[in-house]
Amino acid sequence: MPNLEVKDKIIPAQLTALLIATIFGGQSVLSPQKIIERTENGTFLLIAIGVVIFWGVTIMMLKLGKQYPGETLVEYMPRLWGKVLGGIILWWYVALFLLEFSVIFHGFTNVITLFMFDRTPYAVVALAIFALTVYCALQEFGTILRVTQITLILFVTVWLLMWSTTILNLRIENLMPFIPDNFMVIIKETPEIWAMFSGYEVILLLLPLVYRGTTNLGKSVTVAYLILLIIFEFLFVSIIGVMTVQSAANTPYPPIITMRAVELPGTFIERLENYLILAWIPIVFDTLVMLLYGGALTFTKHYRYADHRPMVLLLTPLLFGISALIQGQTAINMINKISTLIGLGFSFLVIPISLILAWRQKRGVNSATKQG
Repeated sequence: MPNLEVKDKIIPAQLTALLIATIFGGQSVLSPQKIIERTENGTFLLIAIGVVIFWGVTIMMLKLGKQYPGETLVEYMPRLWGKVLGGIILWWYVALFLLEFSVIFHGFTNVITLFMFDRTPYAVVALAIFALTVYCALQEFGTILRVTQITLILFVTVWLLMWSTTILNLRIENLMPFIPDNFMVIIKETPEIWAMFSGYEVILLLLPLVYRGTTNLGKSVTVAYLILLIIFEFLFVSIIGVMTVQSAANTPYPPIITMRAVELPGTFIERLENYLILAWIPIVFDTLVMLLYGGALTFTKHYRYADHRPMVLLLTPLLFGISALIQGQTAINMINKISTLIGLGFSFLVIPISLILAWRQKRGVNSATKQG
């Protein structure tokens, strides 16, 4: 009997779901304070600019993958860049996943410990979350895909329904001026928005699995980013509309504090932020699993192993060690800056050059074929 969990094909709609699940995770709670602090009311415009920029990068990744149907970057990067440089790029790609994982995991564990298990040692909460993430990442892709789809449909819907109650406390005057005076501040801070959209890089591993047919995958990616645009704008409008820019910029985890201020009239439900966190946990879990699985799968293909599970187990102590070292605001700022530089470098340096090299390589092959 065939193993139904070893899934080697996904439809474009599943690609859309995986992109949303990977991007919309920990940073939806961890990043807003820093973004609002730097851009104030310009946050709304910054989110829109970020959607356009990283949608464009993802489209470039689609075009790159289209040159090599049925292959991941593990197969074609060494051919484009040479064995040595190609190997470095693959390590760069894995390092990007590992740093994203560590940043989100540390922040996620802090939130859970602070707001839900304040009397439980941080290490106990971290080990429990880490063990569950590793267990899911050890499964076949079919299982991961099924879990991701269920949690995305169920818990993102619950999260959005709960978040919609923040409208009760929203004040329009807190959103003014809606259009900022200084656009240069927004342009200057644009690189910082990368953290909100990190995770889209996983598409380079997913493309060979997509059953394309006549479907334009660009539409699937566009739908994913339009949904993210709506969710992220709704998130920041509610935060600033309820808390004001000044309060949100000086409050850790403003989405949770925004939710805490909501009181539903005529109900016995209290501490709504706890329910929001409970709905948020599976969403972050999807992101962590995809990042760990993506990093392990890249190494598995690069070193030609048959199974990704040994790589997951090898990466486990490294990831837990990195997460444990992120202590104090200085360390958090440093690891965030490093991950942002690595992510932006990969997206705006490696991908465009690789696409140009792929076009030149294909043009050379076509010319040689015509001459022959």
